[in-house]
Amino acid sequence: MTRTLELGRVELARQVLDRFAIGPRLQHLRQFVWRGGALRLDVNNDDDHERPPNVCYALVAEWDTAVLERDAAPGLVRASGAVVDGCWRRVRTGYVLRAGIDLGVPSAIYIRSERHASFVPFIGRPPAQVEQAVDADLAAYASTFLSTCAPVPQAAAAGAARLRQLGL
Repeated sequence: MTRTLELGRVELARQVLDRFAIGPRLQHLRQFVWRGGALRLDVNNDDDHERPPNVCYALVAEWDTAVLERDAAPGLVRASGAVVDGCWRRVRTGYVLRAGIDLGVPSAIYIRSERHASFVPFIGRPPAQVEQAVDADLAAYASTFLSTCAPVPQAAAAGAARLRQLGL
């Protein structure tokens, strides 16, 4: 019975996201802002089975790059010594943008990334007002992204070039 109830709540959350065209809006960002990545529907609860799941459309782009892994904990160093000791490691990096509904608090659509977080309440609001608010929040995200991040093809190419340069 609980599993059926949970599946029903997940389906209702997806219907809300689809009613406000969240998937197509993220697809637009993928095509014209990120210029790469993949869109998927995610249902998860972060391995916390006490908490209701989170239903979201996730825009994801990943690529390999090199990161300097420090040998020592941060702190004071000798003036005559190296400022940073460590070695380069190949790691997976990228961008993630999620727009969805946390079923623990199912009254708003969240929009989250590493550099942006916002909530658009939809309960009791006219659909046009919700759509306008979603558009405004996604426009703010796009502006932040364009001023702080490289589009996916350039970021992936820079990561590949760093790996080649370091022989990783």
